Amino acid sequence: MISLDTLKYTLDKPNGKYEIPILFCYNDERLNRVMITVSNLFLILNDALTKVKQIVSKLPGIITDTINMKLENIENELMFADSNKVDLLSEKTKLINAKKKVPTFIKRIMNFKPLDDIVDFKKLVSLVTINTIDKYEIKLNVINDNSSLDILYDQLNLKMKYKEQDVYYMITI
Repeated sequence: MISLDTLKYTLDKPNGKYEIPILFCYNDERLNRVMITVSNLFLILNDALTKVKQIVSKLPGIITDTINMKLENIENELMFADSNKVDLLSEKTKLINAKKKVPTFIKRIMNFKPLDDIVDFKKLVSLVTINTIDKYEIKLNVINDNSSLDILYDQLNLKMKYKEQDVYYMITI
């Protein structure tokens, strides 16, 4: 799992000829290093967000239905909870704030144009998970919790290392 906040940025100089910006991330045991060029990550994110823009009319209903369902579950848990009410109320507050952010997020998606700055991507994407070299999961920055609801699955052909390769990505909220 790679958060856009915790990637290590380096410049790779193969044979000392030119510079390639690379993002590195390790798992908790400092093993299984994953790397992706910045340009490829940006291509994947731009393609994914362009596809989300095409289905933006469906998003408000999907997002608000998801938030409402989670709020209803928390209300049910609050009726029977004795010890973890503070955690539940905190989660409820996060969801209510997320519900307030939906119109702004939808407006950003509707006005989306390909980006080339990580700060701009952070407004729309909260997490990128690299499952394998060719499978990615992109979590939109709407509901900031551990759950995810799949909204789109697509592929993109990229030059990875020395060959063309299909990259598959899933977009979640």
